[in-house]
Amino acid sequence: MGGRGAVFCVLAAASALAAAGCSLFLVDGFTSDEPVVLVVQGGPEAGAEAGQALSPDAGPSGYAREVLADEPVAYFPLEETTGDKVRDVSGHGNDGVLVDATAAERVAGAGPTTGRAIRLTSPTGIELGNKLGFPGRVPCSFEAWARPDAGPSRGWRHVYSKLLVQSGPRSGTYLYFFDEAPGYIKLERWADGDAPQVAGVDGRMLPKDRFTHVVGVVNGTDLLLYLDGQLVNQSPIRGDAKDNAVPASFGLNFFGTLDELAIYDRALSSQRIKAHHDAGRAAP
Repeated sequence: MGGRGAVFCVLAAASALAAAGCSLFLVDGFTSDEPVVLVVQGGPEAGAEAGQALSPDAGPSGYAREVLADEPVAYFPLEETTGDKVRDVSGHGNDGVLVDATAAERVAGAGPTTGRAIRLTSPTGIELGNKLGFPGRVPCSFEAWARPDAGPSRGWRHVYSKLLVQSGPRSGTYLYFFDEAPGYIKLERWADGDAPQVAGVDGRMLPKDRFTHVVGVVNGTDLLLYLDGQLVNQSPIRGDAKDNAVPASFGLNFFGTLDELAIYDRALSSQRIKAHHDAGRAAP
């Protein structure tokens, strides 16, 4: 994750670096099965205009520190360079799999950062398995930085999904945007009914020239949708959602670049969501 002086180093150099005043973080192998030490000096990325939303690769001393402070049950910085494994660094072991790794591009320096993101060029996305369903009215939050590709409409482009839609009443959760004009961005939750519970924004599309910080929250009584650190809609929960056997996933039919994916078994507060967003923005 790229701070102004971020470098990777081997474990043998750890003590010398600590003596030099660097912050050391042991990460269980972004790119291999061997642990590495991520050393970060300085603060968030510099060099971009103030207020621009970027891929927030600010390293454990910045963006990742804010995420980990909220104890996610799954957190994917997406720093891998090869293979189909997507490493969960939260400590909960919820690793994911790129269903079609041949159609995924590891994007280095996404925006003006030095970290990596994943550009998805097929509809399959990142699959997490049949878990993290949060049935009933269990509080939970879903977070991503998203930048869709320009080009033809893809219709419903999933950021996060664990939604049963194949037959019968729908159940589950769905954070997505629809890219046919005028477009809309929504968090939907279904509870075995014909009508979804929705928090969303109509007449708005995700920008295709920059990353947007997208967070969907279920707090037990309401659904809340945040874009770039701001609450944009809130609506009451109606009915208890049932769990389903559909795999949780990020990026189904997304066709674009995703970064810093996270899932929480709690409702993130507006203050914490803003802190995440602000940590992921470049310093002026």
